[in-house]
Amino acid sequence: KDSVTSYAPTIHLAVNTFVSIVLLVLDKNGRQKGNKVKRDQQIEKVLQYIDAHFEKNISLDTVAKEFCLSPYYLARKFKMDVGYTVNQYIQSRRLGKAEQRLAFEDTPIKEIALECGFSNLKYFYSLFKAKTGHTPNEFRCLLRSNQENL
Repeated sequence: KDSVTSYAPTIHLAVNTFVSIVLLVLDKNGRQKGNKVKRDQQIEKVLQYIDAHFEKNISLDTVAKEFCLSPYYLARKFKMDVGYTVNQYIQSRRLGKAEQRLAFEDTPIKEIALECGFSNLKYFYSLFKAKTGHTPNEFRCLLRSNQENL
């Protein structure tokens, strides 16, 4: 019983990571195929732009400028169609990519954070911990110890 409970945080973390990756893939595939989600074409283009550029320094303002839209209009329309704010969506994509890279690469955490669009390492750590319940290093260590024990 003790060995099972000692694996509980690792199992929980692995399941959360797997679900996050699956949801990102399903969301992207759903948008590409037009399944179930009927969104405005302009918002679809915005989503595609964000998916292609989230690792760069983008924000609501830069996306609005790219599409010649008012930031206020884009923020309202995006939230209504997608259910998230533009910044929440960008942040989610960045964190998902960071989780994926931490799980499958040996790249230093600082480098992953920067390459995923986080210019402030402290901010990255706080967002990552808020989402996963673990620091990036703990996340990586838990996944690796889980893989070694399988």
